[in-house]
Amino acid sequence: MDNNELSYHLNNVKQSKFFHPNLNINRLIKSHKYKEILFLFPPSNVSKFKELYPDIPFKVFFKKINWNLLKDVPTNHIDKLYYRFDDVDNLNEIEHKYGDKLITFNEYKELDLWNYKGMIYYRRKHLEYYEQLGRLIFEFIMLGKEVHFLKNPFEVDDGLSDYLRHYDIQFDENFKVITSAEELIYLMTIDYREKPWSV
Repeated sequence: MDNNELSYHLNNVKQSKFFHPNLNINRLIKSHKYKEILFLFPPSNVSKFKELYPDIPFKVFFKKINWNLLKDVPTNHIDKLYYRFDDVDNLNEIEHKYGDKLITFNEYKELDLWNYKGMIYYRRKHLEYYEQLGRLIFEFIMLGKEVHFLKNPFEVDDGLSDYLRHYDIQFDENFKVITSAEELIYLMTIDYREKPWSV
C-alpha cells in the first residue's frame, strides 16, 4: 500500500482532501481480509510510520513511471512554460523570475499541459507545501521538456525530495533540471531490484 492518504496522514497535511483526522491504520487493517500486508513508501514516511504503527511491516520503496505508456502521449513544444494556477501567492514571483519568457497558466486544464516546452514547479500551499511524489515533474523530464523549480527543491523533506535524490535529478544554480531525458528513462526502465509483491 502506497498512496497519498497514507503520506498525508503521517505528515498531518490537514488541507488535503485526502486527510482524514480520525484515520487509524490498525483499525483499517482489521476491517480487511488478507494473507500478508506490507506498506511501501519513501524514506520521509519511515520515522512517523514506525512511531505510530511499530508492529506493521513496511519497506522503503520507490515507484517507477511506465515509459511504454508515457512515450505515446501526444506532445508539442509551444514556446511557453506551464504552471498550475492554484497558488496566486507565487504569481508575482513567477512573473518576476520568468518574465522574459512566454508564460501561460491553465486554470485546471491539465489536458493541455503536454503542449508546452516546460513547466515551473512550486509546492502547493493547499497541501501545506508537502508533496508525496511529484509524478508530473518526472514525466516532463522523461518527455524531454524543461522543468524549473521556483525554489530549492530540497527545502522540504518529503516524498518529492526523496524521489529527486533516488533518481539523482540534477539542477543548475537557478534550480532548473539538467538531468537528461535519456538518463531518467534508463533508471525508470531498468527492472526493480526488489519486488516485494512477488515474495
